[in-house]
This record gives sequence, structure tokens and C-alpha cells, in this order.
Amino acid sequence: MLVGAAFVLPSQAQLLKVTVKDKALQKQAMFINHGEFLNMEFDEKGVWTYNNTEKVKAPTEVNMMLGSAGFIPALVEPGKTISVEVLMKNDKPQAKYKGDNVAESRFLFEEGKFTPERMAPRSFDPEDFEDLSEEEINEHKAYLEKQRRDTITFDEAYRRLDQHYAATKKAANAVKDADRRADYLHRTEVRSLSNLLDLTETKAHAWKMDLKKDNYYKELLGRINPNDELGVDQLYRLPQRILDSQLTTSRRDMDQTAYALDYINIVDKNFSNENIRHHLLSDLGMLVFNSSYNGQVFEMDKFWQAFKKASPKRTLDYFQPIYESRKATKAGQPCPDVSFSDPQGNPHKLSEYFGKVLYIDIWATWCGPCCAEIPHIEKHVAHYKDNPKIQFISISIDSNKQAWHNKLEKDKPEWMQFLCNKEEYELISKQWGITGIPRFVIINADGTINQSEAFRPSAPDFRERIDKILGE
Repeated sequence: MLVGAAFVLPSQAQLLKVTVKDKALQKQAMFINHGEFLNMEFDEKGVWTYNNTEKVKAPTEVNMMLGSAGFIPALVEPGKTISVEVLMKNDKPQAKYKGDNVAESRFLFEEGKFTPERMAPRSFDPEDFEDLSEEEINEHKAYLEKQRRDTITFDEAYRRLDQHYAATKKAANAVKDADRRADYLHRTEVRSLSNLLDLTETKAHAWKMDLKKDNYYKELLGRINPNDELGVDQLYRLPQRILDSQLTTSRRDMDQTAYALDYINIVDKNFSNENIRHHLLSDLGMLVFNSSYNGQVFEMDKFWQAFKKASPKRTLDYFQPIYESRKATKAGQPCPDVSFSDPQGNPHKLSEYFGKVLYIDIWATWCGPCCAEIPHIEKHVAHYKDNPKIQFISISIDSNKQAWHNKLEKDKPEWMQFLCNKEEYELISKQWGITGIPRFVIINADGTINQSEAFRPSAPDFRERIDKILGE
């Protein structure tokens, strides 16, 4: 339906006209506009047009994903038409723009190519390919060997980055609109610095260098504007690199308290921009509050006092309820009773199943990591099927009830399955401090909390840890 809506009558103005005559590039071609994904179906002349004015209310950067040509961008704007012809020349994509916003689209094209061309060659680990045939393994080995042969030197990679920088800056300067030109030039500088940092980090990894002792890397870090909001984007991660360079603790430590306090102190010392502080501290909050997935712990009150003092109001508004719910769901506290429905629609309460240790899985059909845990749960259910001390329960938060039923019909799970509606999930989230799924909770037989954020079914020592709980 959406694809059909993207085609327009010849008499109508078109936002975008794409010409691709190469049949190989047309295969599985996809148009992408901020969450809108359309299959591009070309006519006999190799033309596809787009005019969805409902999705384009202002100047919008869009992308076409075209086979080996990769991503081809364009700037579309209400009342204007941009045409682009895409072809391959010497195995490299070429984009010929005509019409409106040509200079802007050419900048986007150059910006898309502005990336380090030297990446760390991948190594072959036999354990990663245990399920492959000998022929498939040999093909992969040949691919990795070709990758190693084709890898350019770091000196050449830096030289090419300089070339891309010059081309991207030239394209930005060709844009007539002063505000857009300034924005594009700013993006070019931020991307350039991010690229240099990326390449230097790759070099350090390849040569086993200590970045904290590398003078060039230090000089690059010194160029970062710590309060430039563009830099905090995941594409660039500039403030995050300042953080990483100053941390003396590790996020891998089993006790996360020292790491969290170190992190907060660095944010306090380096960043005054409220949006950047919010972004960085939110990352920390999500990490710390979810750290027990890996068996890590932290001193909640000590962390919270420092976090509360450093955080902007909107950061606290989000994390305060999580902190309070985690306090209320510490080990030994009575478990908040929650409600849900079985596949037949009958209502139930969690307290109905007290009397056994409950291992609870909170998931959804649309959550990939959730579904990846299901085969592990299935194996544990089979292992403990004759043990009267434990009960496995899965609670779905799917808003699409039919998708849930379809998944159950396909998997045929042999443990209790429930579904909570929107109101029930909001209550569970608030009472249990759920910030994301999958989430696993262990309840003692007496209805008190054992772990409100438990280890995953895929944990290699799952049964050892469960057996310890059952023996307590």
C-alpha cells in the first residue's frame, strides 16, 4: 500500500525522481525516510518516483539503499523536485543530481563517503563457525585473507581521510543558503575529528599502543568542544571519548560503584551543557541500573547521592522512580503483587504462584534479545520439570495479542505464559523498576524478592546459581 502511494501521476510535482538502469542495483532497492521504508519498484525505464507529502513537511534528508552502490542520499523539500541518476563507475557509486537542492544533496553524498577506509582486519575463530560446512569455512577464510591483502596502510588511510575532508568541505561551501552552509561546515568538522579518532583507535588496537600515552591522540582529544551538542551523537561520540580517556576504573568491574562515581566526577569536571550532561548521565544510569544482568553490583545509595547531585532535572525525573522501585525491590522485600492474563484470557495474580521459587521472564515477540533467550528457558524447563521447588513464568508485554498467540502456537512452550495489558505493564514497570526487556526476576517461595534483576537464562552458570537458590 505504501509503495503504491509513493508513485504519482505525471502531472503532479515530484519530491524525488530516481533513475537506476543497472538491474543489479535495482534488486532489493530500499527508500528510507526516518522510519519510512519503501521497496523501490522501477519502471521499464529504470525510474522510481516519490511524492509522499504526508511524510515530508520540511526539508528532509532521505536515503536510497541500492545494492553495491550502498546508500545514496538526497535532500527533499515540499514544493521542490530533486532528480538523481545512480550508476557504478570503476566499482564506485556515482550520483548525478539535477533540479532543486543539488548542492545540498552533493554535500550529503560526499559526507556519506567521509569515513575511515582502514579498519582492523577480522581474525578467524573456529568456534564462531562450528555449524558451517568445510566449504563454507574455506570460503570465509578466503574472504578474510582477501580482506588482509586489500587493507591499506595507516599512512594511506590518513591521506584518504584528508582527501575526503577537502571534498566534503568544498561541497559544504558550495551551498548557497548561509544557515545550511554553516550547519554543513560544522558537521564536516565534527565528522573529521571523529574519523581521525576512529582511525587512531584502530591503529592503536592493531599496533597494541596505549592511547593514553599517545601524543597525537591526546592532541585530537584536545580539539573536542566538550559542550558541542552535535558531538554527543552516537555517530561521533566526542564527549564520550573525553570520558573514556579520563576514566581510571572499568565498566567491567564486578562492583560498579567506583566506576559510577569516577564517571560522574568526570562529567562534573568537563561538561557544563545540560543536554550533554543529560545524555551522558542517562547512559550511566541505564548501565548501572541494568548491571546485574552480568552479575555486577553497586552501592545504590552511594551512587544515587552523587548521581542526584550531578544530574539535570529531566534526568532525575526519569531515574527517580527507577531508584525508588529498586529500593523497594531489594532482596528480602515483599514482592509487589501484579496481575496478568493467561492465553484463554483468564485473569491471574502473581501471588497465586507463591510457594515455589519463581523465575520470571518479561518479554515481547518484537524483542530480538527476548526471543533469543527462549530456547535457553526451554532447556532449563526440561531440566527442572520434576523439581517441585521451582516454577518458570513468562509474562509478555505485547500490545498485539495475536502476535503473542502466534508465537505461542509456533513455539508451544511447556511453561506458564501470561500477557499483561498496557495498564498492567505500566504498574509492573513502576513497581519493579523495569527500564527495558528482556528482564528476569526471581521470587522466593515465601513471596519475597530474591533478585529483581536476575541473570539471564543464557548465563553459562545458570543452573549452578539456581541450584544454590533452591538449596537456601
